[in-house]
Amino acid sequence: MTPPLPQQVLMSQFMNDHPVSAIFADPGLGKTRGTLDAITEQLNDCGTKGVLIIAPKRVSALTWPNEVAKWCPQLRVANLRTPEGAKAWEDKSADIYLSNVEYLQQTCAKFLDKRKKIPADFLVLDELTKMKSHDSKRAKALFAHHAKFSRFVGLTGTPIPNSHLDLYNQIKMLDGGARFGKSFHAFRSRYATSDFMGFKWELVPGAKELIEEKIADITLTLRAKDWLKIPPVTVKEIDVTL
Repeated sequence: MTPPLPQQVLMSQFMNDHPVSAIFADPGLGKTRGTLDAITEQLNDCGTKGVLIIAPKRVSALTWPNEVAKWCPQLRVANLRTPEGAKAWEDKSADIYLSNVEYLQQTCAKFLDKRKKIPADFLVLDELTKMKSHDSKRAKALFAHHAKFSRFVGLTGTPIPNSHLDLYNQIKMLDGGARFGKSFHAFRSRYATSDFMGFKWELVPGAKELIEEKIADITLTLRAKDWLKIPPVTVKEIDVTL
């Protein structure tokens, strides 16, 4: 098997060293392989029961199963959207359980609600920015079960799509509110000011640095330019008939 790339080794080591970790890595750096290596170590050597991975629909249905088959064929994978996956959850017969963000409320209702024990204690949120809204019903549904997990990983290449305020709920989904608190409005008032109508919020001077410092202990940031040798872009104009 091809050995992991240096940045993937760094990712997996960071995840194993930190029960809560946010991996902010540009596309193409191999977040999935790095996460699978960490999952394998946790399952084999650290007593992890199982892993629940929440990802966008296509990534959940195709990317993760394909990557597991390629890099970790010994791991058993179950898709909770299928009858076979639901049975594996009940039987506790899989290592990795997959579901998609769009189905998250249903997943919580069917597999997490009214259950004290579940077959997974490691939660992976692939494309963490899907959880950036503090008003999101699906994020609230999952956050209600935060205590059932003991290890958390969040993956994304775009952690700040609009402003640093977008980090609040993403980090809360991982650390349970330990760093920014459990009130978004208190967080926003601490780091930003609004216009007189209260519609537009802007960060106060120094807020970016304070927010980043607050999460530095659980965050690993990797840029493609530091790890990948990519040739210069070549632009070709091609005329086509519509």
